[in-house]
Amino acid sequence: MSFNLGTPPVGLPPYSPWTARHLRTIERAIAIAWGRLMSQPAFVAWVQTAIERDITIQLQKQLVLLLNTNEVRGFSAAFFAPPIRGQEVENHSGSEKEKRPDLTFHRLAARPVDTQNAQFYECKIIGRGRTLDDYHDEGVMRFVDGRYAWAMPHAGMIAYVSPPPPAVADVALSGYWTKARSGALASGLLTGKLQVDAATGPTVAISIHQRTFPLPDQQHPGDIALRHLWLSAVE
Repeated sequence: MSFNLGTPPVGLPPYSPWTARHLRTIERAIAIAWGRLMSQPAFVAWVQTAIERDITIQLQKQLVLLLNTNEVRGFSAAFFAPPIRGQEVENHSGSEKEKRPDLTFHRLAARPVDTQNAQFYECKIIGRGRTLDDYHDEGVMRFVDGRYAWAMPHAGMIAYVSPPPPAVADVALSGYWTKARSGALASGLLTGKLQVDAATGPTVAISIHQRTFPLPDQQHPGDIALRHLWLSAVE
């Protein structure tokens, strides 16, 4: 996958994309951490009514454990800092100082070193009354309008899928955005077709979205690729 980001001055955003290997390593670690949680009967019962924040706290704890054990190839403290929950960052214009993506991963070798040179995730419950409208409006749009990941060409969405579960991510999202094109939804639609990355570990749906806001130096941010990892909360 390529991104037309132009040639900004060295050290200024938009920043270069991370390799697919690094992104897949994070996703594999998330999937394994979730599997560990779902192997505990007490967690399975608890997660059915838990709020998004508390679920993400448990996921973060498992990820830190994996980071220390080197159980997931490539996911170790030699390459990644501990994932941060609710890291405060500025939006694209600097007008909002306390935006808090749910999970942020920093790669130690990423250059330039910057709080915005990261892989950001927004986490959402789907099911239990939370719909794809909520997922889009309160998740996807935060990346499209420059609240989160404005300096990066990619970011991610994590869904905790509770009963009644929709179809798998690529099918559900493709149907949702196809229907939205003929409805009232006017912003945040994907460009082109939804893609699927099943190269290693969990299957991830990838949607490309146009961004129109300017960066602080008036550079254009380019499109953003959102990687959708859906985790089943159903035993």
